[in-house]
Amino acid sequence: MTKDDDHRPQPGERWASCPGKLMLAGEYDVVSGGPALLVAVNRRASARLAKTPQPSSHFLQALHRLLVARDGAQSASARAASRVVVDTETFSEGEHKLGLGSSAAALVSATALCMAADQQELDPASVLALASQAHGDAQASLGARGSGADVATCVLGGCIEFEMGKEPRAHQLPVGLSLVFPWTGRSASTARLLAAVTVFADANPSGHARALLRIREACSSLRVASDPAQAIAAIAAAGEAVAALGQDAGVELYLPIHAELCKRAQDHGGSLKPTGAGGGDLALAAFATSEQAQAFRIELLSTGIICPDLALDNQGVRLHS
Repeated sequence: MTKDDDHRPQPGERWASCPGKLMLAGEYDVVSGGPALLVAVNRRASARLAKTPQPSSHFLQALHRLLVARDGAQSASARAASRVVVDTETFSEGEHKLGLGSSAAALVSATALCMAADQQELDPASVLALASQAHGDAQASLGARGSGADVATCVLGGCIEFEMGKEPRAHQLPVGLSLVFPWTGRSASTARLLAAVTVFADANPSGHARALLRIREACSSLRVASDPAQAIAAIAAAGEAVAALGQDAGVELYLPIHAELCKRAQDHGGSLKPTGAGGGDLALAAFATSEQAQAFRIELLSTGIICPDLALDNQGVRLHS
């Protein structure tokens, strides 16, 4: 989903934006009801209204259907949903899509803008509820309904603890922890990897449960970490847990590049794991000092490995004019 330069907002015209996301820990377990930790990052999606109806993605079509059902086809919100244009260009680095939850962010920004057609004030809780429903409906029609963690992070911003069926909570990472997000060199399909792990779960429920328990324990260790050293150890354990799940399931979640990057991170006193579904996209490296993180980044850049300039974005979804 990209912008259309013919539909730039006019001065005083409303538009909406929200951050992208990265999952720090809890992947795969979160769709089974376990906890996850996520961060919003400073690559923002935006939504604007065109003057005429626009072709839309599967996700925006799901939003339009919900607004029609809720408010009526002629409502301001439904008519806005038929004209919304979204921009997620910053979610890629050159030709590489980074895996920052572009579909969720595009939908969240579009939802906020369409809801603003009927109301003056932005209500994040309402945006979260409607965007989660639309995103889940679109995913289900494609074969795999997700947890909603991506949507929650894009709406709320910052670092959050997420668990299905519970209200997301703000989380504070240990002071001094420095994060770097190297690009693995290839994009990953979350839906494909999730489907493959689901096959393993159906064939070996006990093995799947054991693998998820390791992921949950690592996520819990990261959640309660009180200093960078504890967080680094938890991230290392989380990476090992994802690698074990992939090995047990016969799915390539932890790639050779992850092993190489992990060794380089360890050489600088840190640790590294895949993010999200694994299998590509960005990795997560953690260090106790900014100097260690910078030395790691410089080393990778010298070998041609991209390290996008990402930082925590505490600002969630918002309206602009």
